[in-house]
Amino acid sequence: MTQTGVRCQKRKIVEKEKPKKVSKLTLVVVLLFFVFCAGIMYIFQINKMATMGYEIKKTEEQIEELKKQNEALRIRAAELKSMHKLESDKERMNMKKPDEIGYIEVDDPVAMR
Repeated sequence: MTQTGVRCQKRKIVEKEKPKKVSKLTLVVVLLFFVFCAGIMYIFQINKMATMGYEIKKTEEQIEELKKQNEALRIRAAELKSMHKLESDKERMNMKKPDEIGYIEVDDPVAMR
């Protein structure tokens, strides 16, 4: 009796350890699902990279335009500081050259510092 009882128990254990078989259709569906998800993610990444490329190009164009404006402003500032411009502004504002230039001499040590 014990031998047959042991054999029955072993058979039950062996039967419990057998994995369930997954059908081929289920594997194909799961594989197609993962391929579909990977394809969607790929399309989103390509779209994002293309959008970023356009934004980078637009920003680079803005940088070039600002550099040109900056250079034009530097030239304008140099023109406004030039002696020729100051002379023409002097005449326009009815300014005259001074006849005599006076200097103040201070012997105070505070002014010497």
